[in-house]
Amino acid sequence: MRSGIQISKDPDYGLVFEDALVFSFVKLVGKALDGECKVLFLTKDRDFDVEKVLEELRSTNVVCYFNSGKCLEWIKRFIEA
Repeated sequence: MRSGIQISKDPDYGLVFEDALVFSFVKLVGKALDGECKVLFLTKDRDFDVEKVLEELRSTNVVCYFNSGKCLEWIKRFIEA
C-alpha cells in the first residue's frame, strides 16, 4: 500500500481512494471494449493483487499483469496466433 494519508477505502475491495478510481476506470474500459479487443492492465501496485479485484477485472474483459515480461509474453503469443 502507498505511504501517506489514506483518504478512503473501498469497503468491498479494500482499495484506497486512488486505486478505487483506477479500478473503476479500468473496468469501464474493459466493458466498453468487450467483444472488440482484450484490455491489458499492467501495474506494479500489488494492492490490485486481490482475488476479488482480479475476478471482477476478468469478468469485465480485463487481463491484469504485475510483471511486464509476462505481459509481453501474452502480447507476443497473441500476435503470433
